[in-house]
Amino acid sequence: MENLESIEQSAQIVEVKEQTTKIVEVANAVSIANDEDANKASIIIQEISKMKKSVNSLRLFFTKPLNDQVKLVNGLFKQYSEPLVEADGIVRTVMLEYRKKQQEIADEQERLLEIARKKRQKKIDEIANEKGVEAPQLEPTKIEATAPMAGVTTRKAWTYKIADQVKIPREYLQIDTMAIRGAIRDGVRDIEGIEIFEEESIVSK
Repeated sequence: MENLESIEQSAQIVEVKEQTTKIVEVANAVSIANDEDANKASIIIQEISKMKKSVNSLRLFFTKPLNDQVKLVNGLFKQYSEPLVEADGIVRTVMLEYRKKQQEIADEQERLLEIARKKRQKKIDEIANEKGVEAPQLEPTKIEATAPMAGVTTRKAWTYKIADQVKIPREYLQIDTMAIRGAIRDGVRDIEGIEIFEEESIVSK
């Protein structure tokens, strides 16, 4: 495999560099005062267009074999990585379902214990009130849903799912520029909230 320095010193690259430098110098000096100047500028645009194609073709000459090789290697390893990703997802889903059930059990146990705590606290408060002393406060009982798991842990993060997209505030919506351009390309000329207009550009033949 050629290194970058040897590629830069190749005859093709040297020639492209020289031609590009010349065209850029000419382009930087362009000044249009009449139709003849405009015609000369159009010729420069055509030369730039040809040069861009030449540069891209030369780039592909060097990169396509490498990209093809990378594509083959990625395809080879993908057949091993994808089943692993799927297997990982299966195990994680089962584990999260288990933890969810255990959390529901723990929550129910805490609820029952809290009912019992409040009843006991009420009796303690009544006795303390009769004696004219401050009642001790019983602490709520916290139950761990599951024991620690070897080598893994869990993390909670806020996320979302769309419930009713019609009710979503405007500041959270994104304009679909591809759909708009597609509609304009198909002949639509009136879209509420959008100004549609023609814009001129130079096209090299």
